[in-house]
Amino acid sequence: MLPRSPRSSRSTWPERRQRRQRTKGKQRKNWKQRRQRHYGTAREKWKARQHGTIGIQGETGLKGQKGDTGTAGMKGAKGEPGESIAAPTVAVSPAKMTVNESKTASFQCSVSGNPKPVSTWSKLEGKSEKILSATTDGKLILPNAAGSDSGLYKCSASNILGQAHALVRFVVNVQPRISLNPGPRYAIQGSTFTLPTCHVTGYPTPVVTWRKLSGHLPLRRVRYNDSALQISRVRKEDSDVYTCSAKNLLGKAEKKTMLVVVSLPRFTSKPPSKILSMLSSTVRLNCSATGDPQPIISWRKQGGQLPVGRSQQINGALVITNLHQSDAGNYICTATSASVFDVEAKS
Repeated sequence: MLPRSPRSSRSTWPERRQRRQRTKGKQRKNWKQRRQRHYGTAREKWKARQHGTIGIQGETGLKGQKGDTGTAGMKGAKGEPGESIAAPTVAVSPAKMTVNESKTASFQCSVSGNPKPVSTWSKLEGKSEKILSATTDGKLILPNAAGSDSGLYKCSASNILGQAHALVRFVVNVQPRISLNPGPRYAIQGSTFTLPTCHVTGYPTPVVTWRKLSGHLPLRRVRYNDSALQISRVRKEDSDVYTCSAKNLLGKAEKKTMLVVVSLPRFTSKPPSKILSMLSSTVRLNCSATGDPQPIISWRKQGGQLPVGRSQQINGALVITNLHQSDAGNYICTATSASVFDVEAKS
């Protein structure tokens, strides 16, 4: 017998085809068996639900091994950034305001920071502060403004990181107002006299001037001292009504005062320094004076009273009737001008 060639030991193509078909057949058979077991079990369960109760569930099998980690998913979108904390900042508007009196003014205070700052308005009064009320949105309203409202105002803000503030200046224009003693005021002829002070208020600061009712102010004898008018070497013709005037951009105000120049009384006759009279007799003590205005003569007894019912004044002379021992003493004649200036003569 001849030996087989090496090529003849291999499977032929038909043989390999048959083996593949047998393998596929076995696989198909196994698949059908598994399918039948599966669907058979499902049918049995369905039938059990239709015709009877389901049996007790068996024990849970052992947990299988963890599978391989799946492929990572796509990266998500970036989230919104969180809020950062910040110290307060303050901005005020306007930084300066000027209004006329009786008008309304308002200032806005805008604050920022995180956490949200707490804001307050105050007025600076020397070394202290006066807390003021404001609207919830930080607006300070000053109605019916008056001169006393002028000054510096402060808006402050604070949170856990600190505090901040900003200042505003508020100016109120006020029309002039005058306070002046109307007089009359009396000055001695030849002296230097200052008229009552003309007290003036207002803003801007009013310009103060004086004028004389019946003519011009005396030249070279008048000097202004703030709001006071001073006249040197006063004369009779300086007697008059003087007007103080104050003016600023809001208006004008005026007040008047009267000046009366007098000459001191001068005696034209005086009572004798000593006189002797009899008891029960009548005595006459003469006294007269001149001046401008005309002096008024009056009498008094030094250390006592004039005799009641027995003394009278006739044309400046003192007449005492029915003299008593108690009438002895010193009698004084007084000459008074304008109820202010007087001179005396003693008997």
